[in-house]
Amino acid sequence: VRRRHVLSCVVSAIDANTILATNVESALSVSKAIRSREAMLALALAGLALVLLQWRWVGYQGHDDAFYAGAALDWAEHFPTLGHTHWALRYPLVLPTAALIRLFGFSVPILAAVDLAAYAAFLAAGYAAARHFFGWPAAAMLTAIGILVPQFPVQATYANPDLLEMALVMGSFWLVMLAREPGRAGPQRGRLLLGAGALAGLGFLTRETTLLLAPLYGLMFQVRPAMPRWRY
Repeated sequence: VRRRHVLSCVVSAIDANTILATNVESALSVSKAIRSREAMLALALAGLALVLLQWRWVGYQGHDDAFYAGAALDWAEHFPTLGHTHWALRYPLVLPTAALIRLFGFSVPILAAVDLAAYAAFLAAGYAAARHFFGWPAAAMLTAIGILVPQFPVQATYANPDLLEMALVMGSFWLVMLAREPGRAGPQRGRLLLGAGALAGLGFLTRETTLLLAPLYGLMFQVRPAMPRWRY
């Protein structure tokens, strides 16, 4: 009887392990399929963005972008310089453009490079943050909206502060939202908030309208801080 009982226990354990292994294998298969689907959708979104950028390419208008180009040339050829207009003081746009001109020479694509990079960062960081908070289908939807807004692909192809400021502002906002998550370790939360402050500062240097972040963060501080208020 004892032997039969032991044998029955062994068979049950084997069956349980077999079922567990089957469930794990099935879960891994589903996870792999989801990752594959997400990767294909991400590639499709990237392809759509590239097509729209090519279609809506501006490069150079000769309006405000002429002042940014002139300020960048001044920095590239007469370092250091203060510039002659307020456009020259938008350093997060002007200084990287000057560095690129110094490295690769003056050309229309170089003038648009900073805004192209800002647009790519805006889409990529927005996707990663939305995926973290809401899942990849919602992230893909929000990214598609960011790609299909008509003005964004246009402004990404010539020198202007709009997309750069937006990327910095949204980067600051997402870092604050990450810092507000419950269970976040103190040092990690501090690094996230320092990063958020640095991005907000760069956004202010890009254009003064970044100050609109202050009322938003003040509202978070007052109504629902989600972390010790002294962190703000």
